[in-house]
Amino acid sequence: MKLIVGLGNHLKKYEKTKHNAGFLAVDYFCKKRDLEFKNEKFSGLFFKNDEFIIAKPQTLMNCSGNCVSQIVNFFKIDISDVLIIYDDINYDIGNFVYSIKGSSGGHNGIESIINSLATKNIKRIKIGIGKKTSKSQILSDYVLSKFTDVELSLLNSSFENLDKMIEEFLQKSEASSFYKKV
Repeated sequence: MKLIVGLGNHLKKYEKTKHNAGFLAVDYFCKKRDLEFKNEKFSGLFFKNDEFIIAKPQTLMNCSGNCVSQIVNFFKIDISDVLIIYDDINYDIGNFVYSIKGSSGGHNGIESIINSLATKNIKRIKIGIGKKTSKSQILSDYVLSKFTDVELSLLNSSFENLDKMIEEFLQKSEASSFYKKV
């Protein structure tokens, strides 16, 4: 069993914000396959079949580890079969990078997951949301701002390649088979 988790904030006021890029990515993946998040349990919404689970935590971003650890523990999912998808300000909008381990880089959602699972060895896809527009801009204001129509278009056009990465994750277990887009 594999687990794919898109990170975001579940409240309606956060829809289409930069911090919800992970939600948007898994929504794209599911919509393309006509899958629905019908199950609500483990502090999240999820789709489950015999091969994989796709989840969206229904907590605030900073508590995402609660949902992920509940699913991992209940279904006895190996950490090597977990993939987290979330926003990253270090990459331009529409770019993304895959890594197999690392620190949180200051991202509270992945930090919560690292702490809950007690490991930094978590596969992840970081989706670029671009850098703050000015040094004086508060980071939380930036990540909680809505994507512009142009930004959403760039992001959506990159989801086809990201979709292929998710599909490959589901089919293979070796990280060497993944590619990076920077």
